Amino acid sequence: MVLACSGRPDGKDDLRPPRRAVKRPRLVMRLFTADLVARGALSAYLAWLTLGNDCDGESEPLNVCLRGLVAEPLVIGIEVEMLLSAIFVLRWCRWEAQGHLVTLWQVLAALEAFLIRRTIYASPTHYALILALLLLAYFAGMITEYLKTDPVRLPPFPHKAADMEKPRYGWLGPWWAQKCRNRMGRLLIAFILWASYQSRIILIAYYGTLGPADDIGDLPRKDVDMLILIGIFVSLIALVPNALVVLVTLPELFKDLCEGKTASKAYRTSPYEVALLDDDARPDSTYQKRLAQHLGANGGKCLSCTVVIPCYMPNEEEILMDVIDFYQKQEKEYPGEMKVMIVWNSPREHPEFEAQLEKVKAQWPALSVHRNHWSTSKCDNLNMAIELLRTDIALLNDADTMVSGQTMARASMHLCEEGGFDIAQSHSTHCWEDKCGQPEGGCFCFMPFITLFDTTKPLNMATQGFWKHSPFNGRGGFWRVSALQKVG
Repeated sequence: MVLACSGRPDGKDDLRPPRRAVKRPRLVMRLFTADLVARGALSAYLAWLTLGNDCDGESEPLNVCLRGLVAEPLVIGIEVEMLLSAIFVLRWCRWEAQGHLVTLWQVLAALEAFLIRRTIYASPTHYALILALLLLAYFAGMITEYLKTDPVRLPPFPHKAADMEKPRYGWLGPWWAQKCRNRMGRLLIAFILWASYQSRIILIAYYGTLGPADDIGDLPRKDVDMLILIGIFVSLIALVPNALVVLVTLPELFKDLCEGKTASKAYRTSPYEVALLDDDARPDSTYQKRLAQHLGANGGKCLSCTVVIPCYMPNEEEILMDVIDFYQKQEKEYPGEMKVMIVWNSPREHPEFEAQLEKVKAQWPALSVHRNHWSTSKCDNLNMAIELLRTDIALLNDADTMVSGQTMARASMHLCEEGGFDIAQSHSTHCWEDKCGQPEGGCFCFMPFITLFDTTKPLNMATQGFWKHSPFNGRGGFWRVSALQKVG
């Protein structure tokens, strides 16, 4: 049974149109590669010049020596190249074609600035220009990656093992994935990533020791003060994106602070028990009033709901009967049609357990069990379940996560009453054993830290509250089935 409920009207998707392709991609690649080669050669020359032309300030004034380290026309040429290449990247480069060559371009820009640091320290004007151009390079690379065009993948999806259209590369891109297929190639990539991370540590160590004192030398105090002011100003500009991210979380943080409610059994429950809100048990509570209004508007029932539990049977077999027993109890608490769908896969047979499931199915018609013989992942099991859904909403969950009937009723209210939302994400709490680091498998000293992390709202989720979005975190998410079957 599917209840009538206002939702988002059918129509075109909200996907951003792809970025317009360049007319001469080969020419763009050649020009960009030539610029990278020129930057690399110039960086090598600057490194040689820096190491071979150090001075102590005794044979001639240090300020003159610093200005003579790199000729000013060369510095101006570097600035012009950085500006023109940034415009070129923004206008003609595409992440699908240039990929991490853009990253290399950004790295070389920072390297050039570091190698001519003494010259630009001696000239606040050049210092300000170089910092501004570095920000522009950062912006150009970020926008190029952000506007990349990915292939649109919409359901139905084939099984993972038979999916020939799935991307066969990760963040490093198709070229690296094609070239680095052996162990040495993967080790090389791991070393490059490790070395790139060490660069920040080296720079922090350099600027935290005598490096800046040697670079600045005997510059006039007013020039040093100007450099500091310029550095502070540019640093504040660079912090704007991070500051904006934090600022947009404040409304959600304030809302959570004001709307927080007490659950006296939180972190004191057994593994198959949910910490309910104390206030919900009162007949005059906000929850009870909203539920009464919701039931009155929908013929005395909440939206029909299917609890989808994907299982890798060798791991879940031990707990699955207890999980089924838990949801049999929740069916009596949920004021609407509730079903449980188990979709499982396994590399071996489980005849005795399958017989147990068939026996439960005969006694409890709300349970359906499906084995996915082609499945090699949780995604395969979920994709199979999505095709079989026939209710208004679906809870995509894990076998080790318990969701109460009250939570399902709240989700029904959110998805039906508040502007046609397509997803309502639950927030998890842990049982006493997990909180104390004493799960059934034995002592696990890091479990309290995992529990602490799980109960803290992630920054990406807190920022979404400002725009009324709710990212699905993999479990405990209620979906409107009509929307779920569109996106898969």
